[in-house]
Amino acid sequence: MLFLYLNDNQFKGPIPQQLSNMDVLKNLNIRNNRFTDLPDLSAMPSLERLDVQGNRFTFEYLESNIGISTFMYSPQESVAVAKDTTITEGTSLSLSLRDY
Repeated sequence: MLFLYLNDNQFKGPIPQQLSNMDVLKNLNIRNNRFTDLPDLSAMPSLERLDVQGNRFTFEYLESNIGISTFMYSPQESVAVAKDTTITEGTSLSLSLRDY
């Protein structure tokens, strides 16, 4: 298989690691889904184009694939809920981060 187009669906969850075994795949388009985990596909010898825009990937999943010649990754859907907070000057503030 040279081309795999799974774009514009409601697919969600992780992309299976086994996808990296498709040695002859040239073009993978998974844009506009709700995928959350992306394996490192940079070692796939034939992969020339990877489009993952409009999913829920964090930077750690995108970074390992940055070497693919045509890699379209931005924008991504929001991963967490945005929250505005107003702090009065002189008041202390404590922040914590969770691993989503």
